[in-house]
Amino acid sequence: MGIDKPDKINEGSQELESKSIDPLALLKESFKELGKAASAALPQMTIDDGRVHQNPAVGELARPTETPRPGDPPRAANGDKSERAADKMEFSMGSTPQRENLLNSILNANDISAKEKNEMIRDIKALESRAVRDFVPRQEVLGVYENVSRLLDAKGNQPVSRENRIVLAEQVLEQAAHPMGIDQGQHLTCNVTTVEARIYSKYPSKAAALVADVALTGKFETENPRDNDVVLDRSSLKPDKEAANNPPKDGERSYASQIFQMTAANIHWQRRLFDPNGVGVARGELRYVQIEPINSEDTGERVRNSKGETLKIRDEDGKESKITEPFLDVGDLVSISNEITRKTETNFALANSAECFDCYVHGFKTEQEFAKVLKDEKSQYPLILMVHTYNEPFWKDSGHGGKGGAGGDMGGWHVVNVNSYNEKTGEVQISNQWGDKTDKKVSLSTLYKATFGPPKQK
Repeated sequence: MGIDKPDKINEGSQELESKSIDPLALLKESFKELGKAASAALPQMTIDDGRVHQNPAVGELARPTETPRPGDPPRAANGDKSERAADKMEFSMGSTPQRENLLNSILNANDISAKEKNEMIRDIKALESRAVRDFVPRQEVLGVYENVSRLLDAKGNQPVSRENRIVLAEQVLEQAAHPMGIDQGQHLTCNVTTVEARIYSKYPSKAAALVADVALTGKFETENPRDNDVVLDRSSLKPDKEAANNPPKDGERSYASQIFQMTAANIHWQRRLFDPNGVGVARGELRYVQIEPINSEDTGERVRNSKGETLKIRDEDGKESKITEPFLDVGDLVSISNEITRKTETNFALANSAECFDCYVHGFKTEQEFAKVLKDEKSQYPLILMVHTYNEPFWKDSGHGGKGGAGGDMGGWHVVNVNSYNEKTGEVQISNQWGDKTDKKVSLSTLYKATFGPPKQK
């Protein structure tokens, strides 16, 4: 997940290093400059139902300075005029308590470097620009600010240390600003990574709240009183080797994503009443955990019972193998997402009916049906689509099976986000979880073919 930094911020960091300047004053000035264009635009904008709109009676406003990252959702599948106009607006939250509280929490923290403060301000700007571009409701942005402030204002070091909470605050802001830059790294978590990217894209306050809740309490509160709260063990809360890198390199999983993905997978496992072999269990008995890998090929992922035993799954031939991944199908992602967002969405997860007839998702059989689904579910973007990495472009992008979750020599089932579909060109914009270079436009035909499994072995 590479990070592009505007020149002005780089200059500010260099100035701090070379001159004796009050960092607080400099950052306040940077933040003041950030709001100038937006403040000037406010009379030409109205807020209706929490969404910002341009007054059609006035001319176009200045284009936001933040350039979308590869894979960021375009405004519309076919680029209609109203949404192209939104791309030319600058966004401002105005003077809200949530924004001011976050700014004060950042500026007054003695243990956050000037460089980190500048980067957080940059991501606030990028988030506000994206909110206009992608029509993210105003309350969602304010919710992000509230939850990042919770991370920065909390006292003590349990269950997550102050140092790690600062890292989480930085990464939540960055991922809310650039949701399609979220990656799975060398973990088998493509499934919950697509959920994470979609929630950060549409409901960023919910993603931020999950990370803050778990970092501050060690648990995620479920909506249904019958379900136990989802609790992460100490090893899963500790950043693994990959998550210890801040900022993460392109393609690596961040610490904030580790917290989100571990929680998302456990929303599934800790609510189950049966293990994968059909044996009854009590709610909360099964857990998906992250432990220290035992070798270079081990990701450290396990599904375990209350005794600490790793679960095993039996195949059709009766052969047993340990579960060392989240072990989720595409249908599970719908209930996980709805638990986090408190929504009842259904049609955002897609799969070829020939390969996943019992997945309880939006299915399609032909290329024409696939195109119709992409057209009809425009309001649900980003979508989640099940593909097989034996097919292009995923086979080449995976290094012929080498990426996390790519499935090895014969590939494996995988999910990606679909951000848009252009009916005129027949191109589909996808966001993969293997780094920015794998976020790309592909033809409808190519992507449809990728929804099939490999040829049957005789």
